[in-house]
Amino acid sequence: MKRLYSRFLDLSLRTKLLVSFLLVMATLVTVTGATNYALSYNINRTLALRYTNAANAQMIMSLEQRTQDIEDTLFLQTQSPGLLRALGAAQGATEDFSNRQRLVAELESLLHASDYYDYVLLMDGGGRLYELTKRSKEDLPDLDLAALQQELYALRGSCSWTQDGDTIRVGRSIISAQNLQDLGTIVVGIPASAFEGFYSDVRDSSIDSTAFYNAQGEPIFAVEPGDPALQRLAYETYLQGGGTREPSFSTLDYGGESYLVTGMSSRRQDWKLVNVIDTRFIAQDLRIILRTIFLLCGVLLLFAVLIAVLISRSMTENVDILMKNIDIIASGDWGVKVVPTSRDEIGRLALRFDFMRERIIALGEQVASEREDRKAQELRLLEARYAALRSQYNPHFLYNVLDSISSLALLRGEEEISSMIIMLTDMLRASVSRTAPAAPLRDEVEYVSKFTTLYEQIYQGNVGFTYDVPSGLMGMEAPSFVLQPLVENAVLHGIERKSGVGQVLIHAEERAGDLVLTVVDNGAGFELPPDEALVPRPAGGGHHAHIGLYNVQERIRLRYGEGYGLFIESKPGAGTKVEVRLPLRPYAD
Repeated sequence: MKRLYSRFLDLSLRTKLLVSFLLVMATLVTVTGATNYALSYNINRTLALRYTNAANAQMIMSLEQRTQDIEDTLFLQTQSPGLLRALGAAQGATEDFSNRQRLVAELESLLHASDYYDYVLLMDGGGRLYELTKRSKEDLPDLDLAALQQELYALRGSCSWTQDGDTIRVGRSIISAQNLQDLGTIVVGIPASAFEGFYSDVRDSSIDSTAFYNAQGEPIFAVEPGDPALQRLAYETYLQGGGTREPSFSTLDYGGESYLVTGMSSRRQDWKLVNVIDTRFIAQDLRIILRTIFLLCGVLLLFAVLIAVLISRSMTENVDILMKNIDIIASGDWGVKVVPTSRDEIGRLALRFDFMRERIIALGEQVASEREDRKAQELRLLEARYAALRSQYNPHFLYNVLDSISSLALLRGEEEISSMIIMLTDMLRASVSRTAPAAPLRDEVEYVSKFTTLYEQIYQGNVGFTYDVPSGLMGMEAPSFVLQPLVENAVLHGIERKSGVGQVLIHAEERAGDLVLTVVDNGAGFELPPDEALVPRPAGGGHHAHIGLYNVQERIRLRYGEGYGLFIESKPGAGTKVEVRLPLRPYAD
């Protein structure tokens, strides 16, 4: 690479111009095409995910409503007086023929009461099986109803949903509403086509396959299922992502291809919907756009090369004249006159060079005598500017870097990371700009709210913050940055050391003429020394938490007196409460 660059430097100016122009244009075409492709891909993916999430919400809501209607209908049908009387009479070991006829008649009525029942299976309390179907007997499933009966009894009236080929089975135990006696078990078969209506109008064509799972993780039915192994892996990926009731998406690599996995769970029945989207579908139209862009840029590049050849030729003529005269002057002949062939930038440069030649001859001695003084002045000025810039460099550098990272994150679709960086930048600006020792409580609450918002996004629901600050106290005086160390200690040294979801309360109240700020957490807590509720002075190399609290304590006492400061209550496993006692007075600039 170094040798290649050296050879490039030795090329003529005209050749350098042409090569540089070609490199710039090629880079511009490549970057433009790649950027357009990346942005278009991200936009298409975002739009596809948004539409899919909306479709998921509508499909899961429709599925839950449809299955709930079926369960309610089946419950009402199994609570008909005639069926309950017949089942009550069939509890003995001996079968009554007339009672069997009544049961069959009731099941016949139940089978034909719904258009989407294919068959009905019933086992009474005596273990006798009754089978009715709208199709042939060969289509009936071979079920171990005795084992299924025990499973349904354990559900105590809830329904069980399972898949059997192109039929979905719904089973439930029949319980008398009067005496809560288990009278038997019923199973109805519903064709999977009966569920098509709730997703056919909203499902996006970009979705490769869609599958619905019951609460036990068993697939109930699928739309364009494709590869079963891929669909099962997508379901496991969805569960690893949390399997929440809110729309979510993950990425999955399978068989050398990349897929997007979106999913959602129902709120009542714990149905789960999982979609698989092939990323090639998102990119297929973009490739056509990319090829068109490159073709158009290639044509423009050829046209630009022709223009560059003509321009470089006119530019190098005056350069050649200038170089020849420079060689003459370098040999010691300062009397030569530079005459360019045109008045373009290079021609004017040649004229300026000739003017400079004359001025150098006239002012040579004066320049030599003043050179040292000018250098000294410039050096002092540069040192002063450097000192001024250095005092501002660090914070402005951090702001610029954080703004750049935020823009990059937003460009890549990481809106949450971008918002976190923006909040962090705001906090840094506030930390640098706020130099007063005190501020309104309103400013402290606003500053710490940004801090807690960052923590909520970092800990992803494992920590929550609650504010209870009356509006009438917002204008009261508080030491600058008094709440942030307390909230930080509550999270880092309390919440993080205890499993489960942590909660932090920030509270303010007027008490006995004082302003009392309280930070309470349900974290791990710690053992306080006997009869010591104030912050101890940290020993050398002491804990960072004690150093931060001790500094806050000293600031408060130096400003307001010994009667004010921090007061702590804590027990291991029971959390920590820190009170900040301040004089109650309005803030004044």
